[in-house]
Amino acid sequence: MNMIKADFEREKKKYRRSLQKRLKRIGKGIDEKEKALQEARNWQSVEHAGNLLKTYFFKLTPKMSAITVEDFANDNQLVTIALDPKLEPKDQLKIYYQKSKKQKKSLPFLEKAIEHLKSEKLLHESVLSALILCETPEKLKSFQQELSRRVQSNIKKEGSKKVKSTPVHVFHTASGHVILVGKSAQANDELTFQMAKGDDLWLHISALPGSHIVIRKKQNAQIDEESLLDAVHLAIYFSKARHLQGAWEVTVTVRKYVFRIKGAPKGKVSLSKCKNIKVILDPARVAEIKERKGQ
Repeated sequence: MNMIKADFEREKKKYRRSLQKRLKRIGKGIDEKEKALQEARNWQSVEHAGNLLKTYFFKLTPKMSAITVEDFANDNQLVTIALDPKLEPKDQLKIYYQKSKKQKKSLPFLEKAIEHLKSEKLLHESVLSALILCETPEKLKSFQQELSRRVQSNIKKEGSKKVKSTPVHVFHTASGHVILVGKSAQANDELTFQMAKGDDLWLHISALPGSHIVIRKKQNAQIDEESLLDAVHLAIYFSKARHLQGAWEVTVTVRKYVFRIKGAPKGKVSLSKCKNIKVILDPARVAEIKERKGQ
């Protein structure tokens, strides 16, 4: 009897830790997205700074780190605009206009992402509350069955959605990173050599056919460990290893170290630098990632 109680407590503790960990990741994702949204809502000020630089372009010289000018929109008050000393004067304007445009375009995406993360947080909090009320092995078993039913229902719901014909699957991590997954050999080639940027992270399961995986590198932001593990799981899931047992190695590198092999079929590549990460595929984690699949 004591053994049954010990098993019950251990299993309940495992679920509680898992849910608390996911809630922590979701909370971090909400904080990062809300911070990005606050910055994005400032797009008009960034655009105005670009307009000021355009007006006072004749004052810009190479290697300047800042410039102080009169703001014609605010009673000619003096305003200091930060500059990148590594850039040429004409590129200083481009940076501000590009940033403003990017911030404006990101507003609806960020608002939708925050709404999704908050809904996900409420769901996990309700599941955690239900777990706390499980005081017997029988109630815990019912909890496990209900949780499994919800996961399967979400997977079927996701699969029934009509998806536009694009060469990649799009997923979002809890912290807001975008993961792209090639749908075919041709799509793998297009993803790696046309869509991906040089500093994006690139993954592929080792020694087996599978999809090319790319994690978009956000400006001035590191790719966190949980986002990397999400991509590693997707690399295994979208490969021949999906239905096989055991731990699998996934190759990880930066896109700039990936090269086409002359004369080889589409999707075949060579790497000049890489590392391997070995994991066992976690179906529950894959189901959670699928819930964050983009349109």
